[in-house]
Amino acid sequence: NFLELLVRVALCWHTNAASAVGRERTPSKATSVAEAMECLLNKHIMYPSPPMKNNFKAVQWRVDVLHTEAVETVLRSLLADVLDPLFAKFADHRESPGKGGKKTPRLRPEGWFALLDA
Repeated sequence: NFLELLVRVALCWHTNAASAVGRERTPSKATSVAEAMECLLNKHIMYPSPPMKNNFKAVQWRVDVLHTEAVETVLRSLLADVLDPLFAKFADHRESPGKGGKKTPRLRPEGWFALLDA
């Protein structure tokens, strides 16, 4: 399978097995399969070009800065005053299928775009 192929490539490129086959590669620092996979992913798959590095930095920033308890506290404090009225204004209040005729508000794409245009 594909995962086995990745593991075999990692082992060939980033362990001493590469020199045992007769290739003139310098041995890598990888001493285990996990380290070989990490080297393969970091050097050849995930971060070979600057756009991927920038994407990773953006995701890391979201995890470290944006999705924190302090930000969550601010959002929760604004929820009742700002976000709930916005949702109520642009949400669709039609009956939901399969809910026994209950009216549950949902923000459909057209409501979302109306909110963005407002």
